[in-house]
Order: sequence, then structure tokens, then C-alpha cells
Amino acid sequence: MKCTISRDELLRALQRLQGVVERKSTMPILSHMLLEAGRDEIVFFATDLEIAIRSVLPAEIESPGGVSVSAKKLYEIIRELSDASVLLEARDAHHLQIRAGSATFSLVGLPKEDFPSLPITSDEWTLTLPRTVLADMVRKTLFSAAENDPRQVLNGILVHASPGAEGAAVSLFLVGTDGHRLAESSRACESGAAPLNGERKIVVPRKAMAEIRKILDDGPEEVTLGFSRNHLSFRQDGTTLTARLIEGAYPHYQQVIPASTSVSIDCDRILLQAAMRRVSILAREKTNAVRISLGSAGVTLSTDNPDLGEATESLPIPPPSQEVTIGFNARYILDILAAIDQDTVRLSFIDALSPCLITPSGVSGYQCVVMPMRV
Repeated sequence: MKCTISRDELLRALQRLQGVVERKSTMPILSHMLLEAGRDEIVFFATDLEIAIRSVLPAEIESPGGVSVSAKKLYEIIRELSDASVLLEARDAHHLQIRAGSATFSLVGLPKEDFPSLPITSDEWTLTLPRTVLADMVRKTLFSAAENDPRQVLNGILVHASPGAEGAAVSLFLVGTDGHRLAESSRACESGAAPLNGERKIVVPRKAMAEIRKILDDGPEEVTLGFSRNHLSFRQDGTTLTARLIEGAYPHYQQVIPASTSVSIDCDRILLQAAMRRVSILAREKTNAVRISLGSAGVTLSTDNPDLGEATESLPIPPPSQEVTIGFNARYILDILAAIDQDTVRLSFIDALSPCLITPSGVSGYQCVVMPMRV
């Protein structure tokens, strides 16, 4: 294999692979990536056996072939180069030579035959949508998914597609929950969808969604999601990510979202965020518990810690119609406020033992639920 490729495009492709590569695996080959040069392009593969990324880049190919080398070291080398183009040459089955300007590197690799076979999937249904729409939906739900919960389905994001209403081709929902908080983002996709018969529900691993979010930072304006029985495929330009789905039924999350509430307050998001952050400084480290008190004096945030002291701050909000005092994990509230773009948020309550519904004021398509805690 011998080819010349743009340094910037190569660096971008290698950067996308880093999150998938397993650096502490008992299988050394999983810390490597596979390079294969064809007629006029070079293909890069990386996998951790659950997620696989394939990137295709144009290149000047002098001779085809392939080699498997350390993904981390190749990325670090290309990152430090300043020349516009890079020459990649496989000297034999286990060595890749990198040349740029006066610099030459030789990387020792592993037999490419040992590299795992990439999953072969056949999409049963696909949806094409704007890159910015999917990026926004992932950003607003990923934080609420669990990371190491024994209930495996909570360690992923529910992707739910259903036939749309009012002329929309598809209604798309992304949902994340760890059992203590929940975030749901929904959008009506006007075009770019194949006919959808019935509903599609899949649970995508958190790690896969995090890698998709990174890829969505730039690139073409449209991306495609492919649904199959066991995999999700994500495609953007020359990059394809394939993720094995989490098996199991996702919780009936709609039952957690309050259908009605007895009292609501509208808050300036920045003011609430700052006050919550200040008061939580003295919260107990284990629980991050902060009380929200709604009464005749308005709205007050407070916390007390026997080891450190106590904190109280009032918000410039008109007194609500009903008195409620309810405790929450401050970090959960702050994560939600950071995900909302609007200036004003609405907090809706039923009583001190019921979940709190948080939504952007006057905007539909995003809602979060936080479970209360005793303080």
C-alpha cells in the first residue's frame, strides 16, 4: 500500500476514530485501526466490537493494500505534522511508514487478518434529517442517560420513530433516563423519510450516541439514520458508524411525565442557574440536595450541611398560587438548565412527593422530569 493524502482530512478522520478504539482491552488488535487503500480512496476502520466506524477519504493511490497500526500513535503523529499532504506506505504486512516534509516515522502494527470483521447490516428503514436537528436532540438527552446501571436499557438512548401527524412524515423522539431524571426531545421530520409502517423503537448505547454527537459537530447539512433489528447505522458524508443495539424493553417513560400539575413558576434561566450553583456549594457532597420553597414570600433556594453550614437565596419571582417545598439533586437541575437554550424556563409541581416537570417557556418539543428527594 502506498498513497498520498491531505493531512487535514486525515487528521479529522483519525480524530473521529479515537473514541471507539479500545486502549485497555485484553485484545491488542482493538487498540489498532485498519487502513485499506483501493483505486482512488483509502478506508479507515476502528471498532470495539460494539461500535464500528468506517471513514472513506479520497487519496492518490500508487499501490493498493492494507495495514493495521495503533490508532492512537498514528493520530498523534499526524496531529504534530504541519505539511499539507502525507505519504503513507506499508513497507510490509506489519510496518507503516509515514512521511511528510523532512519527517519520517515507521509504525509497527499487527497482522491485518487479525482485525475483527465489521458488522454487515441491512437497513430495514432509514431517516434523513438535518445535522443540526439531530445534534440538538442528542445534546438535550445524552446527559440524562445512565452510565453503569445494572438495568442495561437505561445505559442507552431510546430512539423512537412514529408516523407523524399534520403532514409530517415522521415524529422522532429521543429519550434518556437514569431513573432519577428524564429528558425527552421530539421533532417532526417533514421530509427525507421512507414510508413508516407502525412504530420503530431502538435503544442505542450511550457511548455510541456520544460518538455520533462528536461527528455531528461539523460536516454536510444532512445525515441518515438506518434502523435494523440489531443495529443502528449513522451516515454522514464518507463516515459510517454502526452500533449494536441494547436488548430489552425501554421503560414506559410517558407514565413518569406529569399529565397535569397544580402550580408552575416561570424563571429566568440564567438567574436560576446561577443561584442553584451558588447554593449547592454547601450541599452535602453525596446528595447535592437543595430545597426549592414556593410560598407567600416568593421562591427560595436553600440547603444545610452539618459539616459546612447553610445557604439560602431568594429569587425575584412573584409568589406562586400554592405553597410547596420540595428537594432535588442540584446537579440534575443544573444539567437540564444547561441543555435549554431559551431565556425562560417553567418549573411545574404537583406536591412535595411528585416529580418536577421542567420545560422551556413557550416552546414545545423538549421536556425534562426530575424526581424529588427527601431533604
